[in-house]
Amino acid sequence: MSILLISPPFVQLNSPYSALPFLIGSLKANGIDCSGYDLGIKIAGKLFSKSGLELLYDTVRTCGKFKSDDIDFFMAYKNDYIKTIGHVVSFLKGKNPNLAIKIINPDYLPVWKMSQTAFECNIDQFGTTDYARYLASLYLEDIFLFYKAVCPDYELSRYGEKLAVSPPFFDKLYKSVIDNNDIISGMIADELIHSEFTDHEIIALTVPFPGTLLGALKTAKFIKE
Repeated sequence: MSILLISPPFVQLNSPYSALPFLIGSLKANGIDCSGYDLGIKIAGKLFSKSGLELLYDTVRTCGKFKSDDIDFFMAYKNDYIKTIGHVVSFLKGKNPNLAIKIINPDYLPVWKMSQTAFECNIDQFGTTDYARYLASLYLEDIFLFYKAVCPDYELSRYGEKLAVSPPFFDKLYKSVIDNNDIISGMIADELIHSEFTDHEIIALTVPFPGTLLGALKTAKFIKE
């Protein structure tokens, strides 16, 4: 028997959710073939990437219904975000430490609502790298505001949480799963369509928090189809 365990979008972004490695280890200790698939981390990687931002900009440009000050700002600074997103994410992953000097330079990253809240730092006290990580994290939170304006169900580490928290009826949750028409739904489908599931006899999804239920249902719907 072969089992695939999937963690759906979204839990925390800085590390895999612990359920997967613990369950996989337990199953393997009992002689069961098992593997894990952290879909949440994969979708987050798409959201905060050059291709993800280009998709977001295309969505806004081709659909005139999205209007807000967040969208106006991001459309105006499109080239700045496209140019910097890959470098910043690489830096946060520890792969490009030399970028810290650029990040703390006020002319390198665009500054929107979250970045405007940054406290001034004494570099001698906190260090260049730590302060650059702080600024880079605020930069990602600014980008999140852009996604939020286009996909209201999305939170930085949750997806559709309000739909899943003790609803008296499941109509809205069901409609969201069936419609499957927001930008994150498209990313889930795009990621899954390039994955191979036929080798597994059982596919299970962990749903530890309300903010993972919508992503789990959309994932299950795609796999069943």
